Amino acid sequence: MKSGSSIVDLAQRLQAIRNDAKDYIVPPSKLESVRAATVLQGDHDRLVIEMTNGHVQSFAPSKWAHAQLAEYSDVPKAYYDRLNAENPALLAKNVNHGFELARTNNTAKASGRMLRTHAGALRAMVSSRFRRLDNFDLFEAIAPSLIDLGFEPESAELTDRRLYLKCVSPRITSEVKKGDVVQYGLVVSNSDVGAGSLRVEPLVFRLVCLNGMIANVAKRHAHLGRNVVTDDVEELLTDETRQLTDRAFWNTVRDVVTNFAKPEHFEREVNRLRVAADVPIKMFDLPTIIERTAKAVGITTSEATKASILDNLASGAHGAGMNKWGLANAFTFAAQQEALDYDSATDLERAGSQVIELAPHQWDVINASA
Repeated sequence: MKSGSSIVDLAQRLQAIRNDAKDYIVPPSKLESVRAATVLQGDHDRLVIEMTNGHVQSFAPSKWAHAQLAEYSDVPKAYYDRLNAENPALLAKNVNHGFELARTNNTAKASGRMLRTHAGALRAMVSSRFRRLDNFDLFEAIAPSLIDLGFEPESAELTDRRLYLKCVSPRITSEVKKGDVVQYGLVVSNSDVGAGSLRVEPLVFRLVCLNGMIANVAKRHAHLGRNVVTDDVEELLTDETRQLTDRAFWNTVRDVVTNFAKPEHFEREVNRLRVAADVPIKMFDLPTIIERTAKAVGITTSEATKASILDNLASGAHGAGMNKWGLANAFTFAAQQEALDYDSATDLERAGSQVIELAPHQWDVINASA
């Protein structure tokens, strides 16, 4: 499993965002993308909003916010990235044209956006109906519960897209094969910037290689609320009604975590792995096996990741063997690559479970000679 931040560092980062975050509901008429180097004293990578009092504020978009700007303005992402690097002034014209279309067309975009900001940075540009289920509140709600249930932090991270808490219980263990010990874990993740729902997922942690495999069974909650846009910019404040509503929601999340912590969920996952360990790889063109498997589970892999998967599988996947279980472990082991970002590493950990779940007819296609 890819290592991340310490729990102390993570808590401090979440608290810093909590302390300085400001959210705005902004109609399209108040938005402008500023890229020309002569504007704002040379600061050329900003999104400007015109406040109700006539003043302007500008924010530097995160990598994720850039992706949301591209989507909202209907600028293809590859073209957006190229112009951002080579011709930012032209990019500004394209983005502003997209804002103009949002102002004039009777579409969902005309309802405006919620801007989530922190310390001069634009963290997200989401729907005005986006429900703010903040990462700090999630951490505060479930971290004590995980500790009480006997789960210890194994890996955690805050990316510009998501918060991840991956915890393992040393007391809940089993064996896939004799001597191949696994522990039970839970993954709680959330995006308060519009990169997906809040998720609670089982995790199987293999001790021999420190691989984490995230089961494809999750409880999710989407961030959808009421539309509060007006013709002016509105700064959103934390109010008592929201706190009361969210308190009930976080109690529900704690209940879900408590339910998933039950050992029977772990045994169900381990039984699936035992079955997979008895499904052999018969076709010995391993690069083709890996290519077909990645396509079947819907994951894009770089050449470096393919090489890591191949090396691990060819060497026996730390004793798992040349079988479906070994192939799944080769994918999850690749998640530990130093150069891989945390979001992509987590995708590989989920891919391992998807390998286990491949239907017999899918496996036959993957395992067939060319």
